[in-house]
Amino acid sequence: MKVLRELFFPYRCCGCLSVHGTGSEPICANCLLKLEYTYWKMDQKNELYEQLSSSVKLNAATAVLWFEKNKVSQKLIHAHKYRNQPQTGKFLAALCWEVLATDRYDFISCIPSHKHTLRTRGYNQAMEIAEHLTSHCNAEILPNLVKRVKRKKSQTQYKKALREKNLIGAFALDETSQISGKKLLVIDDVYTTGATMRSYLQTLEPLQCEIDVLIMARAR
Repeated sequence: MKVLRELFFPYRCCGCLSVHGTGSEPICANCLLKLEYTYWKMDQKNELYEQLSSSVKLNAATAVLWFEKNKVSQKLIHAHKYRNQPQTGKFLAALCWEVLATDRYDFISCIPSHKHTLRTRGYNQAMEIAEHLTSHCNAEILPNLVKRVKRKKSQTQYKKALREKNLIGAFALDETSQISGKKLLVIDDVYTTGATMRSYLQTLEPLQCEIDVLIMARAR
């Protein structure tokens, strides 16, 4: 059955669409070499940390890849985000693990999707990465730490100021969470202006926990 499946529906690299082995990895060896890494470690100050820490309190921040239109990184992220390709989540989590300076996180949280988005897409792409990351560390995922109470329109066509305005009141904190003084890793897939992440981190401020931010890909 597997042989027939591969004969009629061969696995293809999500970067170049070439026929690609058994599908155990989402991209071929050639596209793997084309991924552009930031080479930022979590324990090193970088432009992402500087940008976020200027308006919100956090311990560290990093991004794994550079995100550019029509490049392999965009195709990989979009395959995971919009086409529900399970192997991409595991692959992206492995890339994330390589840049973390520690596995000593108590909890992991993700930018939540609105319930309507979840109903349409069927999953939260950042949560899938988080679930795979827990195979490397013992952190507990907090899926309901923050809820998205305001559905976000696509922000890609808006400038920074309007993005910030659109996200006012977008998130609500579960104030019953007792994680004061704990170490929290916040995960998201793509960072452009940072409006969504800043809004999310501001929502977390009453918890008084130590926060690191991990972004899969930073737009440039």
